[in-house]
Amino acid sequence: SHSAFARRQAQERSDAEYAAALRQAPPKQDSTYEQLLALDKRGDYRAMLALTGEAENADPDSARLLRGAHAALATEAERGGDFDTALMHMESAMVLQPLSDDPLLARSAELRGKLSASWYRKGTQLINSDLSGAIEALEKSVEYNPYNDNARRKLDQAQTLQRNLERIEKR
Repeated sequence: SHSAFARRQAQERSDAEYAAALRQAPPKQDSTYEQLLALDKRGDYRAMLALTGEAENADPDSARLLRGAHAALATEAERGGDFDTALMHMESAMVLQPLSDDPLLARSAELRGKLSASWYRKGTQLINSDLSGAIEALEKSVEYNPYNDNARRKLDQAQTLQRNLERIEKR
């Protein structure tokens, strides 16, 4: 389908830009960077993140490698259907090394849309059997996509229904 093709193109563009960024700057020779580079060559992205922790103060070369690790783990999680983890890794990658016109922005927006739609479906399914669960799910839907008008309306309806039920129970 067209959207699958577009996603594949975005992923390939993201991977190509990452590879090009790696080739541009000569690496800094410190032991942490060298360890990261060795782990990157082995594809051991989780070990890279474990080595550096949050890496808020990573040097630019290390940040570039860690961005790639997060991007690879995001792709892996997305392919496995774990969209929450994929989004977390994409956002971490973008924070580590912000790029203008970042291809991860479009991917993260798409994931937020999928997550919002998923939580919306769950919320609408629960509305007749578990009102508080439905409200929780709809709140998550709106959290992932504040522009999801259907989720906002359904959340307002569920909250109104809950208030009305509470009033009835107090009588």
